[in-house]
Amino acid sequence: METNAARGDSGGPGRIFRLAREADAGRLRDIYRPYVTDTAVTFEYDVPSVAEFASRIRHISAQYPYLVCEEGGEIAGYAYLSPFRERAAYDWDVETSVYIEERFQNRGIGSGFYARLLAFAEELGYYNAYGVVTLPNAGSLALHKAFGFEDAGIWHQCGYKLGRWHDVICLERHLGNFDREPVPPISIAALSAERLQEILGKGEF
Repeated sequence: METNAARGDSGGPGRIFRLAREADAGRLRDIYRPYVTDTAVTFEYDVPSVAEFASRIRHISAQYPYLVCEEGGEIAGYAYLSPFRERAAYDWDVETSVYIEERFQNRGIGSGFYARLLAFAEELGYYNAYGVVTLPNAGSLALHKAFGFEDAGIWHQCGYKLGRWHDVICLERHLGNFDREPVPPISIAALSAERLQEILGKGEF
C-alpha cells in the first residue's frame, strides 16, 4: 500500500489534503521558518535543515498521520500528530501540531486539518489529544475550542524566546472510552488505502 499517494478532497475548490512525503521537506521547512525566526509559536530556536525536516517527516509518518494541504496545487500548510510524552503510560495520548503559511490563513484550512487529525487519532486507538499553545494566541484557542478541547492548565513563564518569558496553555480533548482496558494504538501504516481515503476526503466537520 503506497500510503504517501493517499489524498482526498476537502469539499473546497482546488483544495486537497494528503499525506506528506519526504520530497515535501523543502516547502514545509519554508512554511515553518517564520514560526521559528519571528514567533514563539514554536520554542525551537534554529530553523532545521531540509535534510532534518525530511527525517522528521519520515520518523513521524512511521506511526502517525503527517498531512499537507494543497490549495490550487501549492502546499499551504501541514499538520501532524506526535507523542505527547515519552513514558509508556502516555502511549494513548497524542499532541496536535498545525502550521499554515500566513497568506493561506483564515480560510478554514486549520479546521480541515483538525477534523482529519482527530478522526485519525480515534481510528488509530488514541484516547486523548492535546494542544500546547503559547499565549497569547486567540486564533489557536478558538480553533481548539471549536473542536471540543478544554483547558487543562497553564504553564507559567515556561519558555524563553525572543527576549521574554512565555506562558503556555495545555488543552485536552478526550477521544476514547475510559471504562475498558485499552489496547495498544495501531500505526497509520495499518490502515487500508480505502480507509485513508475516507478520512482524508472528509468534508469540513
